Amino acid sequence: MKPSRKLLAALLLMLLPAVTQAQFTFTINNGTITITGYTGPSGPVSIPSTISGLQVTAISRTTFAPPNNVGNISSISIPDTVTNIDSDSFVNCYALTTIIIDAANPAYSSDGDVFFNKSQTMLLQYPRAKTGDSFGVPSTVTNIGPTAFFCCSLKSISIPATVTAIALGAFRDCSGLTNIAVDAANAFYRSKGGILFDQNQTSIICFPGGLGGAYAIPSSITNIATYAFEGCQITNVTIPDSVCAIEDVAFGNCWHLVNITIPGSVRSVGSEAFYMCLLRGIYFEGNEPSGRYSEIFDQVPGTVYYLPKTIGWTNVYGGLHTALWNPQALTGRDSFGVRTNRFGFNITGTTNIPIVVEACTNLGSDWIPLQSVSLTNGSFYFSDPQWTNYPGRFYRFRSP
Repeated sequence: MKPSRKLLAALLLMLLPAVTQAQFTFTINNGTITITGYTGPSGPVSIPSTISGLQVTAISRTTFAPPNNVGNISSISIPDTVTNIDSDSFVNCYALTTIIIDAANPAYSSDGDVFFNKSQTMLLQYPRAKTGDSFGVPSTVTNIGPTAFFCCSLKSISIPATVTAIALGAFRDCSGLTNIAVDAANAFYRSKGGILFDQNQTSIICFPGGLGGAYAIPSSITNIATYAFEGCQITNVTIPDSVCAIEDVAFGNCWHLVNITIPGSVRSVGSEAFYMCLLRGIYFEGNEPSGRYSEIFDQVPGTVYYLPKTIGWTNVYGGLHTALWNPQALTGRDSFGVRTNRFGFNITGTTNIPIVVEACTNLGSDWIPLQSVSLTNGSFYFSDPQWTNYPGRFYRFRSP
């Protein structure tokens, strides 16, 4: 005997909660459920309010993390029972456009698909795939959380005067972000050229990921904050001698940065400060900084160079081999002077150190790069075929 259509429909309705519950892994703590994983399909996801008769009260950071199938989740709905959500729970949901919080939830809320605490004084998560070029942080917000804009697609973010705390890394991996604008009345932060600073402009907090090219850090800066340049497209950065500290992951994933000079004022360099940069040369002008983390230059292909008469240096710093950068011109008769209608001289120094030879007509004029060389076997003969075009010329060496 075949079951009727009504009976089949009733059976399906009875099975739906069980199917939904089977999409989650969880733990039981004091008679309540903490969801720890999602194994269901892509698309919209609804967190159940109960599983096996127990109330769901928490979502852990592993719930929507690999290897679970979470990449194509488009929306997440959260019931009023859930009052504990780890701050980075949704960062791996790269297709997420919407976060919906039940209006009766006592701990959290959502507005325009964006995730807040209940009173909307803390912005917790802007969905990674939410469309739109710009976003204005609501004036109710005083705190911006550590993953608030992680990997978002925004180009511009406006921060009101009400914001008093921005967690380090709040704007990480926003590859299209070119502008962070802070209300002029804000007493804690300011922006200039789309770059985020503290109000006193002594700490650079975020150089947006979509900005590139060359950048000279202002001379008022004493601290380069954690994640400050992480993932940006900068090709050259000038660090002033006012800077004392470079914090953790400050230049992590700066793939376009090939060389960097670190002034002698820098006394500490944080863990993974240059993680996964493509740096070839790192030139320290002073003594070895403190904080000898072995992973400062983790997955960096280059060499650390230091100057004569500086102290503390050993064969390895931050995970990279070190070398003394000590080029000098030999002015003895055997190499110095005019040879075959060219003026030249020998340059000696540590084997294979890279240098750039520059020249100018007087010490008040601009220096012009003439040749980039490597001291193969510790020596190189430089000659200037243009020397006859000038009444006099000065030469110097610098790092690339």
